[in-house]
Amino acid sequence: MTVEKDLISLWDNTIKAFGQVDIWVNNAGKASEQVAFHKIPAEVFMKIIDTNIKGLMLASHIAYNRMAGQGFGAIYNMEGLGSDGRTIPGLIPYGTSKRAVRYFTEGFAKEIKNGPVIIGTISPGMVLTDLLLEPLRKNPPNKKQMIRIYNLLANDIDTVTPFLVRKMTENKKNGAKIAWLTSGKVMMKFFMAPFSKRDVVSKYL
Repeated sequence: MTVEKDLISLWDNTIKAFGQVDIWVNNAGKASEQVAFHKIPAEVFMKIIDTNIKGLMLASHIAYNRMAGQGFGAIYNMEGLGSDGRTIPGLIPYGTSKRAVRYFTEGFAKEIKNGPVIIGTISPGMVLTDLLLEPLRKNPPNKKQMIRIYNLLANDIDTVTPFLVRKMTENKKNGAKIAWLTSGKVMMKFFMAPFSKRDVVSKYL
């Protein structure tokens, strides 16, 4: 969401329905197909920046000021590929936006330390949503490689979501980084890859 009045309406309607907002998650995001940056139409990567950076900052601004007014609350921003600084050819706009998400969240957390509202990030890893699956359904040249990686590292929404929700509801620390797919888990999955027959992708194709 990138329109201020829509975000304010979302907050107001939630207050009417529940009386307060305990946790606000900025999850909206856009990505492009894995294509070299100079071949991506300008309107495509501009929409990625509008949603993933500008929209997230606007939503955080709206949520924070209203949470400060109610005296409590937590904001979580969704990280993704690129947050840790890794550069993946073909995914430059998306990775740039997610790197900015981490910078923004860490900086804002320092500005609001010791206040009534906390902010942090959540990192679900590779989750089998349309954002991940749609490029695969278009039969890219590297489809077999993508399927292999997805089967190794990806998870269903129903697997990851309960973990993230529990961690967010338990967390009281400003600047927290809540991650499902940690570097330790990734290393173990690659170590076990030759023995793995895991298939989480085929049911979606």
